[in-house]
Amino acid sequence: PDYVRQLLTQIYYQIIARIIYYKNEFEKVLPTIKKYNEIILLRGVFYLYTIYKNNIIREPGDIDLLIDKKICFSFADADHEYVPETVRNSIDVEIEYHYNFNSKTPAFGPCTYINMKEFWQRSKVITINDIDVRILEPEDYFLHVSHHNIIKGFVCLYRFVDLKEFIKKYNLNWNSIIERGRKYNLLTAIWLNCYVVNSLFDDEIVSENIMMKVKPGILKEWIILKLVDFDILHDPNTNKDSIYSSGLNNFKKQLLVRIPFIRIFNFHKFLLYPLKIPFIKFMYSENFLKKKLYNLYAVFRKIM
Repeated sequence: PDYVRQLLTQIYYQIIARIIYYKNEFEKVLPTIKKYNEIILLRGVFYLYTIYKNNIIREPGDIDLLIDKKICFSFADADHEYVPETVRNSIDVEIEYHYNFNSKTPAFGPCTYINMKEFWQRSKVITINDIDVRILEPEDYFLHVSHHNIIKGFVCLYRFVDLKEFIKKYNLNWNSIIERGRKYNLLTAIWLNCYVVNSLFDDEIVSENIMMKVKPGILKEWIILKLVDFDILHDPNTNKDSIYSSGLNNFKKQLLVRIPFIRIFNFHKFLLYPLKIPFIKFMYSENFLKKKLYNLYAVFRKIM
């Protein structure tokens, strides 16, 4: 119908306007960012200057940048996300600095071993308005985004559209991806992302030969396939209290963001995790602290 076509056209032009604004804001603040440190473009801003450079179809969210850890902690005027005040005050778009992909591993413990130094060494330089910035080597970016999609709980289908377009654009060295995935404990993350992409788009985006090379053990595969209900991939919120999310979907997601990283040497952390949160809540509860302070006071009275 004509009214639907008009509405879609209006939405399309609104998205283009937001993308142009986003791009202008980033390029405006880029010289200030570069005064502090080297950066690597991540996710939305990465796609804007690579796979969607000549095809404006993807509305970015915030600006995600990877920066060096040592520099990250050196900002005297930085906020809790390590973004200098002079940078944040110069831009109207949300900006986030990251320094370690491992920091977002599931809460039951550090179970990936991504070597950030290696990522930096293999990164490539591109130019934006005569300013040099960096992007990850395609194989490293694939590892990063496979890890990131799981940590985010498989929310938002656009992440897998991005992944599909990324795989189609770059002639990836799958042998390198598999070798690094094994080293960083990301093999199951690679397999799960490839499985979802192939299933969603009903196509062999990633070949069956590659899928077999990264396939997890029989038990882990069986558990994951039982959990991957594609309804949860449409769920934009992991919060079980959200109107978009059921308690069952939330439980499935909580398992999905943990199981891919479980191995024999860290399995005990997975088993102990359910006990961790109640214990922390008890330790920091008001009554517990009052009792602890009272006991210290009693000891002090006896000594005096």
